[in-house]
Amino acid sequence: MQPDLTTEAVMELCAGPILVTGATGFVGYHVCQQLAAFGATVYGLSRSASHARLPASVRPLPVDVTSRQAVQSAFKQARPARVLNLAATGVDRPFLPLEEALSVNADGTANALFAAQAVGTRRFIHVGTCYEQAAAKPCPKAAR
Repeated sequence: MQPDLTTEAVMELCAGPILVTGATGFVGYHVCQQLAAFGATVYGLSRSASHARLPASVRPLPVDVTSRQAVQSAFKQARPARVLNLAATGVDRPFLPLEEALSVNADGTANALFAAQAVGTRRFIHVGTCYEQAAAKPCPKAAR
C-alpha cells in the first residue's frame, strides 16, 4: 500500500511555524485559513495584518515588506520553518508606477529572503503571476 502523499505533504508542511506574506490578500487569507485548519502554527504578515483581518488562530505580523528592518524583526519573532511569499502589488493595478512595483515585488521579496536565511528557514516558496513573464510570452490563458 502506498502512503497518502497528500497527508505526508501536509504533515511536513505543518512541522514548524509557517509565515505567509501577503496574508490579508485573497490567496493569502485562504492559504492561512487552510494551514490553520490543518493545525499549523501560522503567522500572517501584511501591512494590514490584525486579528480582525486574519483567520482566528493566525498570528498577525503587521509589517510592510518594503521595510527590511521590520521584516527582519518579524522573522526573528516567528522563526518560521517555511515561508509562503504571496506579498505583491500590481495584480489589480497593472499600470502602477514602476518604482512602487519594484519596491514591493522585488525589494520586498529580497527582504523576506534575507530574513528567512538569517533565521534558518528551511523552505521559501515564492508565488508569482503571469505578469512576471517576458512581454513576448503571453500568459497561457491569454494565448488561447
